Amino acid sequence: MPENITPRVWHEQSVALRLDLHQALDRVLDLLTTELYGTVPSSADLFEQPPAARRDHHLARLAAIDILTEELAHQSKENAFAAARMDGAPATYADLGRAVGIGREGARSRWPGAVADAKAGRPRKQVTVRLTGGPAEWDGAEIEFDRAEVHDRALADVGGHLITPSHQIPEGLPDDARAHYAPDAEDTRTVWTFQGWVPS
Repeated sequence: MPENITPRVWHEQSVALRLDLHQALDRVLDLLTTELYGTVPSSADLFEQPPAARRDHHLARLAAIDILTEELAHQSKENAFAAARMDGAPATYADLGRAVGIGREGARSRWPGAVADAKAGRPRKQVTVRLTGGPAEWDGAEIEFDRAEVHDRALADVGGHLITPSHQIPEGLPDDARAHYAPDAEDTRTVWTFQGWVPS
């Protein structure tokens, strides 16, 4: 992986770049708020509006930002998998982590299953686990896990706590609650069912 694909400090970037991104985000948020909530005051004439209209502007923006954040998380996952599965030059978990300023294990936790077995011909060190039930983000998903973590541990210790988009977390739970998946029986270690929610 090129050494220059590493995190950049945003406030150290040029004023022109930061302004361009700010304006682009404004356009995206204007589009989302208009499509979702109809016409709302633009930022330009916001101060000419009554307090209720200004409040609704900020609430609509907040809702749009939440949707944009979810889409960015989806794009992050897609690009991580695409980089890791690139024929002829696959990225490793170390590469993925370096790109966003986290370690290899952090990248493995953020994008489980992104990196396939390292070299053809080697015995598989990972197994495919199918998830069932729970939030739409994970129901039916198939994820690669280390074989030893699935088959060599006590059944009660097998499973995972998966990050889930906040809109799929039931009301009343923290926004960072994790979806708990685990096998129900010894002979179904690679089929993990939704067990409930756990704190982050």
